[in-house]
Amino acid sequence: ADGTPLADPGLRLRDVPAVVHRPGGTVPVQVTITPLLGDEDAGVVLVLRDTTQEREVERMKTDFLSNVSHELRTPLTPIRGYADILISKTNLQPEMVGTFATVIRDEALKMNRVVDLLCDVAAIEAGRVSVQPREVAVRELLDVRLAAWVKRAPSRAADFKRKVGAGLPKVYVDPTWLGKALDEFVDNAVKYTPPG
Repeated sequence: ADGTPLADPGLRLRDVPAVVHRPGGTVPVQVTITPLLGDEDAGVVLVLRDTTQEREVERMKTDFLSNVSHELRTPLTPIRGYADILISKTNLQPEMVGTFATVIRDEALKMNRVVDLLCDVAAIEAGRVSVQPREVAVRELLDVRLAAWVKRAPSRAADFKRKVGAGLPKVYVDPTWLGKALDEFVDNAVKYTPPG
């Protein structure tokens, strides 16, 4: 990794990260070096293991945690702000109290969704997820998700449309996990596209 020759028989057992330079770029590797038994000139066994995928997974985890941190902090600001107002101002009009309480509830629901997502990711990584597929009608699955999104984002209700081909056979899926995946796509679409 630092320019030291890796295949030096005098080296003791090593397991270090390194980079292999080749035409077109570099490849991250984990290098394991073991001297062969015998004298110093007996040689070494040198194993290079490509760690590109592991590094990409680590990068994705870091990005995910960064995004989740942002997603958790964003609703905290209005929750705290409106809660502070409700505590400090005793003479608020009932409609203002209702408005502030609604914002607090809605933002808490957003935070709850992010925490649920974190729990799902942790369960997947720990191997605790049991997928329970069954036959599901596509139209039924999409109707349930559509109704949930119309309720969750009523201001964008006109943007939610579904088209399902006639005569589609049932699909064999876990509707809970497929629904969660669809929700992530729709959530991103709502967040990052303008109405219409």
